[in-house]
Amino acid sequence: MRPVIYTLLSMVLTLPLSAAQEITTEEAISRLESYGLIRPGSEEITNGMDLIWHMRKLKNGDEEINDFPWLIQILLQDKSDNHVPVSCVKPFVEAGATLKGDGNCTALSLAALQANWKMMHYLIEAGADIQEKYDGKLMADIILGATDEATHLSKNAEVIIMLLIDRGYKVSTEEFTEIAGYPGTAKVMKRLIEAGVPASYGVCLNALNGMNAEGVALLHEIGYIIPESEIDETGLKEEAVTFYPNTLSSVIKIIRRKHTKLTSQHETLLREMLAVPFIRVHTDGDTLRSALHTATGEACSQEFFSFIDELYPPPQEEEEEVYDEEEQDDE
Repeated sequence: MRPVIYTLLSMVLTLPLSAAQEITTEEAISRLESYGLIRPGSEEITNGMDLIWHMRKLKNGDEEINDFPWLIQILLQDKSDNHVPVSCVKPFVEAGATLKGDGNCTALSLAALQANWKMMHYLIEAGADIQEKYDGKLMADIILGATDEATHLSKNAEVIIMLLIDRGYKVSTEEFTEIAGYPGTAKVMKRLIEAGVPASYGVCLNALNGMNAEGVALLHEIGYIIPESEIDETGLKEEAVTFYPNTLSSVIKIIRRKHTKLTSQHETLLREMLAVPFIRVHTDGDTLRSALHTATGEACSQEFFSFIDELYPPPQEEEEEVYDEEEQDDE
């Protein structure tokens, strides 16, 4: 049985269009104009295709709707702060517009990259081929879209991924690696492992480097990320990764190659990592401090540096003994 949260979110994503929203293809074009997604009356080419020009050809009978990849051209008008609504696509689909890709991408992959989850849900339900992968990996496209949307995978994105798995989407090891490197994907990872998708060395490494705390905890629980001190004489599984006392320090150094200073998001993710018991216990505090220290100051906020000191108290310097000369003379 699916968790209630998935059911509720799925219901939100699949809310039917009301009678007032049932519009014609011509009205859909007008709506795209009013939303500012295409320029009214434009004679210029917009994103490679003038939709209004093709709409006129369709109306005059000079073009068949199933001969033109309408959906892709409409979705190319999508903006990060102004998604193309389902109501602007539904009339074309119902009129017979193709759900197939154009040889470069698919409508599904575009909606994924744009983090337009309602559109993705509609296209899946409308019969889009979820196995069609012109651009490589649909799951990776979802993760890329989610990366622009937030630090952690949103519940809506999670619902879409679970829906694709339910519908038989075949997740490759490469896609699993992409998923593991994004925080908040532990539930998806568990589902994939249960479905038989292997947790490879790359999956484990990406989970650590991406500071996917819950994902790392899951991989440790099933024996794929093991602290160095807990490895017995039999050694590691071929796919497993060793967690060293300086592993988290190495992750910080990787971040610092791109950023002179850790962002608040980095600090949040590091706090989540250190909240995982085996990570906290098997991490060396001195190497953490060393990774956060630069010649010009600390590579993090003072609050975070204090948090590290509280978690791993630095060694106290021994005070030099001072002898009282008078006491020495008495002796």
